[in-house]
Order: sequence, then C-alpha cells, then structure tokens
Amino acid sequence: MAAEEWRARSIPAPRVMLSNLTCLELKRVEVMPDVLLGAAEKFGPTLEELYLNEVYLKAEQSRDWNADSTKVLWIGLPNQRPPEDSKWIAMELRSMMPNLRICRASFLAYDHYLRDDAGRHPEFDLIDPCGLGRSVSQRFVEVISGIRQPNMPSGDSVEFLPADSANDHLLGRLTSRTRALRVTEYDTNAYQTVVDNTTSRWHTRGIDGVFQNCNSGTLDKLHFIAETACQGMNEIHQRRSEWTAENSMANEYTDNLFNIPGLDEAEPLDDAD
Repeated sequence: MAAEEWRARSIPAPRVMLSNLTCLELKRVEVMPDVLLGAAEKFGPTLEELYLNEVYLKAEQSRDWNADSTKVLWIGLPNQRPPEDSKWIAMELRSMMPNLRICRASFLAYDHYLRDDAGRHPEFDLIDPCGLGRSVSQRFVEVISGIRQPNMPSGDSVEFLPADSANDHLLGRLTSRTRALRVTEYDTNAYQTVVDNTTSRWHTRGIDGVFQNCNSGTLDKLHFIAETACQGMNEIHQRRSEWTAENSMANEYTDNLFNIPGLDEAEPLDDAD
C-alpha cells in the first residue's frame, strides 16, 4: 500500500468548530497524530469527558524518519522531553484539556506503516517502564489524568514531561497513587458497562444502538465477542512488524508452492535401472 493511501485511511480533521463540546467519544477509528492534536486544540478547553475505544494512532517508520519508532507515541518516554518533531499524545492532551474530569481508554494501539528501508522493528511505548505490566490504555489514562507514576524497578522516579516547558506546572499537580486502579477507573468498556452514561451511545439496550430490542445478556455476549476479536487483532497488529523481517522465507516458500507445476506439466521421473 502506498503511503498516501495509508494516510488517507484515517478519520479526517474536524471541519466544524464546536465552542461548547463537553464529551468526545472515538471508537474503532484510525487517526493521524496531527489530526488528534488539532481536534484537542479546538475542543480541549471545554471538554470534560473523553472516551477512546479501539483507536489506532498512525505512525510511520523509515531509516530517515522515526527510525527508532519514538516520534509518534500515545504516552511517550519517561523523564525526557519530546523532541520538536515528535508527537507524544498524553501530556499534549492534558495541557489542552484543563477541565477534563473523566478519561477512559480501551485497546489503544498503533497503525504502523513500515517502509521497505526501515531497519528496526518498532518498540513504541508498549512496555510499562515501571515494571507493572500495565497496558498502553491504562498508562495513557493515568498520565492524562495526572496520576503520579510508580518508580521504576531500579527505584528511579518516572515523570512524563510536556513538550512545552511552559506547561511544566502540570508536573506539580499530580494525584498520589494510594492503590492500583480498578479496571472501571481506566477502561472504557468496563466503565460504560457499570455506569449509566447518558452522554454515550456505546451502552445501549439495542443490538443496533437505536431500538431496545435485546436483553442485557445478549448485548453482553456481543460485547464479549467483539472485545475478544479486538484483543486478537491488537495482538496481531503488535506482532505484525516482528513478522515482517522473518516472513521473507515464508513468502518465498508460499510463492514456490503456488508455482509448483501440475502433474501434467511435471517432467517424468526416470525409471530406476
């Protein structure tokens, strides 16, 4: 796929200006980092609720740009300020959304475009630097909500710095961590299941989202199937880049298999003497 076509397969930039938007929900979309930050710049000052579910942040990688896969990140790298040409989303959104009260995220991932000349597999920020095994979604919610991060296993502290040092005051407005977060405190699906959220169309009593034509058991089963499939797709997506360098032999084997001549085209074997 050409890079231009890949970039076009994403949610477009908002063309309207909503001066009093208080709730934003994105589900099953791919988004360019500039578009996401541009929307936050427009809607952020009034936004109070943010729900992200199966949102893929589009990231390119080549030898000449983003070779180490750290320029476009949901969270960023700890204890360092983003370079000028990088887009680290969490702290950028926090600085643009001063009135945000609720943030939930599920299945945040990357839509990775690997150019042929890229020499390294993507690392992104998938690994929890604190060694707790938290998902990208949970860590994203914690950072954007201003929850103080645990120390690294080495004992070093963890901070995520804003791109602009003028927003460093946010580092002094952190909530102390007294316990591990409950799943309903960071996960969109879990939160929408237990909370009667009238501002969201996610949790409805209808299969089609309009009519109340199913019972809760049916809807829960459909959600379970969808979430299970999404988890599998996320796993495939994360490992796709790892397979890229390893599947050349498999591709060659497949090509050879499809190009095996038919029995009628095969050369006859010599009879044994």
